[in-house]
Amino acid sequence: MGRGSLRFFARAVPLMVALSISAGQTAGAAEIMPFDGKKFAEAQKSGVTIIVGAHADWCPTCKKQEPVIENLSKDGKFATAIVFKVNFDTDKEALKLLKISYQSTLIVFKGNKEAGRSVGETDPGKIRALFEKGI
Repeated sequence: MGRGSLRFFARAVPLMVALSISAGQTAGAAEIMPFDGKKFAEAQKSGVTIIVGAHADWCPTCKKQEPVIENLSKDGKFATAIVFKVNFDTDKEALKLLKISYQSTLIVFKGNKEAGRSVGETDPGKIRALFEKGI
């Protein structure tokens, strides 16, 4: 087994255990889930790439971001990432914790360190570049 494979397993196995990834999840795809403070803290401790998106159903920018985020989550490059969706209208605790002031905010973490942040970005290439900051 090569060095790259060992690194992958070192990241993937603790993540699967810590977050109890469901058996129905698409292989090679990042898991997208509603924001949960406990799971967020566990993901930070495990050191994985975490992507947080603040979403509002009424937000046209958020609607443009959604398919881009879904497509990127299926990219094998982000297979071990966790994507949290924060409800901008109802999850005030998460907004405060993450210092989110605007819907359509995207934040990327590598473990417990913020690697990048964007507000209102809809360009797929720029969103991909933001996500890559967490790898």
